[in-house]
Amino acid sequence: MNLRQKRLAREIKEHILRLLHAEIRDPRLADVQVTAVIMSPDLSWAKVYWMLGEGAVADAVRAAGERLGKSEGFFKMHLARALRLRRVPRLRFYYDHSLARGQKIQELLTAALP
Repeated sequence: MNLRQKRLAREIKEHILRLLHAEIRDPRLADVQVTAVIMSPDLSWAKVYWMLGEGAVADAVRAAGERLGKSEGFFKMHLARALRLRRVPRLRFYYDHSLARGQKIQELLTAALP
């Protein structure tokens, strides 16, 4: 990623986190944490990776994912105002499985060691 992509990704991440914790009152999104934002080379779309806290059940993850997907317009409207962009990138939300993978690796390592 070039410097412009990184800067815009960082700003989008900060604004989405701020909106999630200050503006949105949906209980399904109360524990959502944005872990990363990756911009396309032409800045037309952004992949927003998110996760829920430890111990989140599959139903809660599914409900939060559906709600985030339906909230793209809300986020884009606020991002357009805050970032003063001519074209706000399309947002795609992806669940970040890295915490679960890390725990699985930790369990495997623990089981393999005497």
